[in-house]
Amino acid sequence: MRLEQLNYLVAVAQCGSINKAAEKLYVTQPAISAAIKMLEDEIQVPLLTRTRNGVTPTAHGERVIADAEKLLGIMNSWTNLANAESERIVITIDFSGPSSDVPLFNFYFKMKELHPHIEIRLNFYNKPLLEMDSDAAIIHACSANKLGEALSCGRKNYRVACLYEDKYSLYMSPDNALAELPIVKLDDLRGKVIAARSHPSYFPYHAMLRDLSCKMIFLGDETIVFNAVTDGYAIALLPMSLAQKNAHVEAQRLVCKNIEDVNFPFYHYLLSPLDRILTTDERILYNYLKLHYKELIS
Repeated sequence: MRLEQLNYLVAVAQCGSINKAAEKLYVTQPAISAAIKMLEDEIQVPLLTRTRNGVTPTAHGERVIADAEKLLGIMNSWTNLANAESERIVITIDFSGPSSDVPLFNFYFKMKELHPHIEIRLNFYNKPLLEMDSDAAIIHACSANKLGEALSCGRKNYRVACLYEDKYSLYMSPDNALAELPIVKLDDLRGKVIAARSHPSYFPYHAMLRDLSCKMIFLGDETIVFNAVTDGYAIALLPMSLAQKNAHVEAQRLVCKNIEDVNFPFYHYLLSPLDRILTTDERILYNYLKLHYKELIS
């Protein structure tokens, strides 16, 4: 039995509907249904009666829900006590990388609108790996191995969720010779000037391009990178989610190309510490990120 199951059950009882409870908690309806079904199987009694108009607790369900409300109240009071003693009055989210890489500002204002009582502090670090001491972190990695390297730099007791699978693509001016090719292969980049934003230690494919004798220039900001592309002396290699939002791509009619014989994946991971119980507000924030990150980033 998990606290998450009890939390879902109480929310369904309060909302009178699994769909409304899913919207409230920012989880999917099947996730709630499956969790409650597992709870019913475990204690071997039905807890909810499902009707055309919603759901209502059974007699056994009313008793379990009442006990669950008491238990969740106690757990939240313990968490609030711990937070008060440590003077943690905000939820902090660390991000490893430039702030424009992640839609946390959209997330911040959305949370202020939906849950004004929740305070969020965003911390940004221009380094590839960080020792996380906050409530959560979002990091980028080009593979599960790179994620493992990130975790090995600090504590390893994290919950890890993949929020978004992105990939790097090439962006070039229409008169660039590569723009005329029907297929671009990795070797076609040999000797080319490639512009990116991140520091070489953060950019995951620096070594691969260096082996092709590419000249790498790191300009720190995507707008400066696209200016270099427009001026005709570089090809940009940027995450698609970031490039698609930049006005230069459409205004300058830049050509987007994928590399046919190699994939440049780029993952966004959410990390939260395992060594303490999450508050209700933290669960709301993290579930919202898991469900809506792709919408926020587009």
